[in-house]
Amino acid sequence: MKNLINWFLNPPVDGPRATILLRLMAGGVFLSEGTLKFVYPNQGVGRLTKLGFPAPHFTATADGWLLSRIALFAILRDAKGREHFEGCD
Repeated sequence: MKNLINWFLNPPVDGPRATILLRLMAGGVFLSEGTLKFVYPNQGVGRLTKLGFPAPHFTATADGWLLSRIALFAILRDAKGREHFEGCD
């Protein structure tokens, strides 16, 4: 488990430059989806109510929070790893 946490907190230094773009794109998608859960009721609570989820308000809030944190993690991990990719081709 310690190796997995270390791998997430210290990005590899030998990846291609396209990795940065992919992380930013994935982070942007998660951030927009997480924000939609809070802004539009039919995207969060309404959708989960129609699907029959128990406690849809809690579930939509937790889902929006989780999606936003995943996005921030991907974007911040990219910002931390950006300096390592400067010399790669």
